[in-house]
Amino acid sequence: MLSQILAQVLPPVVDALTPILVALLVGVIYRWTGIQIEQKHMLALQSALQNGARLMLKPDASIAEAIAYVQKSVPDALAKLQASD
Repeated sequence: MLSQILAQVLPPVVDALTPILVALLVGVIYRWTGIQIEQKHMLALQSALQNGARLMLKPDASIAEAIAYVQKSVPDALAKLQASD
């Protein structure tokens, strides 16, 4: 019963919170590193993180699988976030 309710409630909550979290993350990265991420990379990263979070909602999924999904989905966006030496 509770799992059915959570299965219905969690995906929309994840969808609603992901853009906020990505915007905060991008802001923090900019303040720490001065690296500004482009809009297209931010949107791609947001989508990948959202899909990764949905993946973690599945009973047999792990955080490592979600991270691997994001890394595989948006390598260019993640590369833009790497601090240059």
